[in-house]
Amino acid sequence: MGFGIKFELYLPINQLDPAMFAKALFPIFLVFLTLWSCTKSPEGPELDPETQALVLILLDELDPMDADPLLWDDEDLRWLDPLAGKSVIGLGEATHGTSEFFNAKHRIFRYMVEKHGYKIFAFEADFGESLFINEAVQQGNPEEIESLMLSKMHFWTWRTREVKELLEWMCTYNQGKAEEDKVHYVGVDCQFNTYHPEMARSYLELSPVPFLAFADSVLSEVETADAENYESFDQGAFDNHLVRLVALQDSIDKYREVMISASSEKEFLLHERIV
Repeated sequence: MGFGIKFELYLPINQLDPAMFAKALFPIFLVFLTLWSCTKSPEGPELDPETQALVLILLDELDPMDADPLLWDDEDLRWLDPLAGKSVIGLGEATHGTSEFFNAKHRIFRYMVEKHGYKIFAFEADFGESLFINEAVQQGNPEEIESLMLSKMHFWTWRTREVKELLEWMCTYNQGKAEEDKVHYVGVDCQFNTYHPEMARSYLELSPVPFLAFADSVLSEVETADAENYESFDQGAFDNHLVRLVALQDSIDKYREVMISASSEKEFLLHERIV
């Protein structure tokens, strides 16, 4: 199972069911909106009667929680139990960088891991960078997290104490766990090619495949083009670039068994995704 933080963070596993996702997201978003926006005596402009009635209904249904989400205990989070077993659970955030929002996500993720067996935290972060961070998470090395965040993370918005503490908790959680019981960190954003070409090149060199020279030329082209944001490409050059990428993918698929024999099926599937 996986746990999702959607809009800026999300944790998918298996396949996303849009109807299920919408149903799961709405009550969680409504709770967070109400917790941070409503008080017993709302200040500011007077609300219209219909909105005031809705606020009163919500306040009557909700229970107060500690202002610090990291202090929420298990009883505070029992309302999440009906969501257990869903493929994706999504949480929104009204603003980026708000400590309380992300700490709430941290606490909820911990609860769903410990109480309901969720294992995947998928973040709106670069896929390549996440592989470095996930390696530290799998090895249970929290002392590596800060340096990896500073050296590998593309988005400054995630280089925060709150994200660091969550990743460190994931490392600590995995210590002494069997492989099947460990939690995983996955980036699902594909805006950058910073790390992918060299990862693919290093993997292909492990296998006796006859297309290494072609692969290197394509990957070098990706590195150069990406560094300049493809500014030198006209439509014809870009179309040809795509043709070469597809040809590389076809070659990888053709020699699938050779590469699996030289590594493993898991490694092959990962690097097939990278390309």
